[in-house]
Amino acid sequence: MDTLHTRIALALGWTPLQAAGFSLLALRDLVRPVDAALAEEITRHVESGDVLRLLDTATKAIEVKPAKPTPRLVCAIARDIRKDWGVKINYAAQPYLNAMLEAETIHDDCGYDSMKSIILYFLNNARSYRGEKAKALKAELKQLVGVK
Repeated sequence: MDTLHTRIALALGWTPLQAAGFSLLALRDLVRPVDAALAEEITRHVESGDVLRLLDTATKAIEVKPAKPTPRLVCAIARDIRKDWGVKINYAAQPYLNAMLEAETIHDDCGYDSMKSIILYFLNNARSYRGEKAKALKAELKQLVGVK
């Protein structure tokens, strides 16, 4: 059975059960020097919100199954904002966007600032970012930090 953890284990020379003991983010970093394409696939699974579950305890086979919707990674939202906003990014919002590009979750910190405060600072300085896509991406950020 060709599953993600099985392919990761083969790339690393491990058993699938050993690979299952690590987070996908850790496995991605371990796999990247060995198989860049597999590392990119792991990134896509992480960004899509897929999770790994034990399929059959007798065979120890693992399968990727979609979980209930989880928020996207902060860096994925930030990449979409940078792509959509382009070169017109407000100078005051730029440092906060750069910090968001380095974060995966709302629980990450950047220096002495929490990611929640960085997102709030970004939203405050991104008032010139307009349009339907901008509205949707800002709403996604607001949902992450719990602001209406």
